[in-house]
Amino acid sequence: MGLLADVGVSATRRGREACLLKKRRSGMSSTKVAKKYDVSRATVCRISPRLNRDLRELAKSIVAASPALRDWEFHSARQPKKWDFKFELEDPKERGPIELEASTWKFVLLKYPDGKNKILLKAEAQTKLTKKQRKLAATIVLESILGEETLLNCVDDYRLVKELELRLTKMPRPIRRLRDAVRGVSKAN
Repeated sequence: MGLLADVGVSATRRGREACLLKKRRSGMSSTKVAKKYDVSRATVCRISPRLNRDLRELAKSIVAASPALRDWEFHSARQPKKWDFKFELEDPKERGPIELEASTWKFVLLKYPDGKNKILLKAEAQTKLTKKQRKLAATIVLESILGEETLLNCVDDYRLVKELELRLTKMPRPIRRLRDAVRGVSKAN
């Protein structure tokens, strides 16, 4: 699996542009809308190593060689998101998307003596997901909260578990506190 290139408008700008279009349709003048909703955010280009540590330096070198362009941001990894903790996965049986809401999920951050760090995620109301879907759901949630760079730097393993081991049942914390818990954790490599 190689690098992933993704060019798009920042989520903030997309949301504001949708607001702008809606307000224009309602008859509000463009000047008033532009003042009320800042739509001057940058276009974003991401060159992602797709969680492959071996491709990080290549992604960074590509971004370092990118030209300085007005109203553009270049990133060598997926950035943390401001989001509502809702996302969808494809249903392999094609009954429509599987809608997930991670705001009530819990996590356990395990720090091992060898410097390795592992995150266990536990969904409060977990639908029946395959092993592959659980891995993808965990990846989406962790990348959205931490960003790809932090995930690669600070986390060695992660998974969305059906149940926590008995010894860990008193350790879970709300998912919204994950970023703070991971800050300051560094790998001993």
